[in-house]
Amino acid sequence: MRDNVGTGVDAAVQTPTAGIEEIYPLEQLQKECPAGVAAHKKQDYLSPEDFQKTFGMDKDAFYELKDWKQKDLRKEVGLF
Repeated sequence: MRDNVGTGVDAAVQTPTAGIEEIYPLEQLQKECPAGVAAHKKQDYLSPEDFQKTFGMDKDAFYELKDWKQKDLRKEVGLF
């Protein structure tokens, strides 16, 4: 998680997946975009376990990557 020392903002609040409550299996997200799921954010709806298994890293590490790298990884696993 990014360090927000001195900003007055809790790092957990700024996590891109904060507030995501629905979880979908990888196979469903690869086939379709469920109602209410932004196509470019499908990965946010994976369980932490599925995310780790799919991308080989946790969500915090994924979101520390450059945007182009995130996009490439999403393409590789069929979430683009």
